[in-house]
Amino acid sequence: MIKERATEILGRAYREHYDEACEIGRKAILKQIAQKLKYEGDSYDNDGKLIYGIVYCPVCNREFEYENNGWGSAYCSDCGQVLDWSVDSDV
Repeated sequence: MIKERATEILGRAYREHYDEACEIGRKAILKQIAQKLKYEGDSYDNDGKLIYGIVYCPVCNREFEYENNGWGSAYCSDCGQVLDWSVDSDV
């Protein structure tokens, strides 16, 4: 529906809605740029290192729990954001 609305707005009859169409396009493009997840530690391994068993979508805060509900998915199933599952050493 978003694509259809953007193409409608960009038509000659709707030039006054150009800013709205640009914003719709910008948001669609941003969803395709992978965003790093927010990691939350929930336990420790035998060496005392924090284990990250819960992560959150950086856009809508959908929770992903280890080995459940979409863990490792390329996209957030709630908002469609492309997800970056890489872990920085400072997480």
